[in-house]
Amino acid sequence: MSTQTVHAYKKLTNRYNAAWAHLDEEESLDFSMEVFYGKTRYDSDGERKKVVAHVTVSRPITREELVQSLHYFTTQCRCEHDCCGHWNGGASSPRQVTKDGIRWAIPLHYAMNV
Repeated sequence: MSTQTVHAYKKLTNRYNAAWAHLDEEESLDFSMEVFYGKTRYDSDGERKKVVAHVTVSRPITREELVQSLHYFTTQCRCEHDCCGHWNGGASSPRQVTKDGIRWAIPLHYAMNV
């Protein structure tokens, strides 16, 4: 599986919902995250999925710093109608994997717009 590297930002404003969050003001958190996604698990009807993002950060960070950057994993569709099939959701409570604050596991939960 592949990894992706992203720069961490915290939101300074929360004027927009998740579908338009890129319009909010942001500030750099001065660390990057290398993200590897584990196996995706779907519920019985395929309308919900769970996956764990395994994150390695470029410097030791606190839980609070990571929580400020979790909006990166949030997604919401912009459709004007229901039943489009897009995924909505995001991260829940991250777990520190190493004592030095470099590796984290972040559960991600998404539901299909049906």
